[in-house]
Amino acid sequence: MTLEQAILKALQPQGLGERIRLAIAGGLSARQVFHRLPVPLKKELLAGDENPTIRQREALSQVVQGLFLQIDSGRVERRRTRIRTSMVDVYRLA
Repeated sequence: MTLEQAILKALQPQGLGERIRLAIAGGLSARQVFHRLPVPLKKELLAGDENPTIRQREALSQVVQGLFLQIDSGRVERRRTRIRTSMVDVYRLA
């Protein structure tokens, strides 16, 4: 499974409770999408010899790049929402 396919699958709500949460929040953050990816793909993204923090940051940036490819193709929407005092980009299926 490619990263783009895994991202689309990760953005699909699983169950009624999650549909309600996604409707309230507007979507999933990039970190939430990363944590919903299949385990083998996450291990592949986190592979490397560098510092674990740097590997995780690079893996997250690859997920964001995949999300932007999906936005450009029109399959994913991005919106900015406020969580407490922060502005967060959230993504959902178009």
